[in-house]
Formats: sequence, structure tokens, C-alpha cells
Amino acid sequence: MKKIIEIDQDLLASSPCDNNHICLSGGIYCSVMDTLGHDMLQMECVEKRECRHHHTYGAMHICNCSVRLEIYRKYGV
Repeated sequence: MKKIIEIDQDLLASSPCDNNHICLSGGIYCSVMDTLGHDMLQMECVEKRECRHHHTYGAMHICNCSVRLEIYRKYGV
């Protein structure tokens, strides 16, 4: 059973997404390895998808998507 993900509509409106906020579908998520400051996540990515919020630094994958960060904070995924 997929988890229902609820995110504030103002946050969604202020967070442009080239993938139509696919993270809200409740599918498979990239694993969060660590938080970096208050607005970034270090990730282990499942899929290689183009995303304006995904950056690499050496072998590290960094996500600065405010919607994905909120999903992690609220649901632990």
C-alpha cells in the first residue's frame, strides 16, 4: 500500500519541478544518507532522472528540493 503524501500547497507552488512532483506519488524514493544544513539532503539515488534540484559533488548526490526535504521531515522517507 502506498503512503499518502500531503504537502502544503504554498510550498508546492513555490517549488518548480520538471518532473511534475513525481515524489508525491508515494513510489520508490532515493535514500537519504544525511542532512546537510537545514535545506539539503545527501542522497543515494535510485533512478537517474534529470532534476534541477539534484547536484553531484564528487561521488555525493545532493538534493535541495524543498518538497523532497519536507517529505523527509514529515514522513522519514
